[in-house]
Amino acid sequence: MAAGHPEIEYPGVEVTTGPLGQGIANAVGLAMASKNLAAIYNRPGFDIVDNKIWCFTGDGCLQEGIGNEALSLAGHLKLDNLIVIYDENSVCMDSTPQTSN
Repeated sequence: MAAGHPEIEYPGVEVTTGPLGQGIANAVGLAMASKNLAAIYNRPGFDIVDNKIWCFTGDGCLQEGIGNEALSLAGHLKLDNLIVIYDENSVCMDSTPQTSN
């Protein structure tokens, strides 16, 4: 748990994360795992695994390298079971004032 970014439990929500960008990486990993399970267990006319992975993200998460790298991997793998909802909240991580001692 990172200060200011607590993990919170909600019914029906599989994963909530603390550090920025980690949620996107988790979502991509879950989408990859779902595709793998479908490839192993689904049979013609009998889809056991057929779900979507939802990810809600904001500006801060997309400014972290891990978030962009995970989304790049999702695009490369053509994960069509991943839905990312982006909230443009105009928070820029680089705009914090710099102080010197």
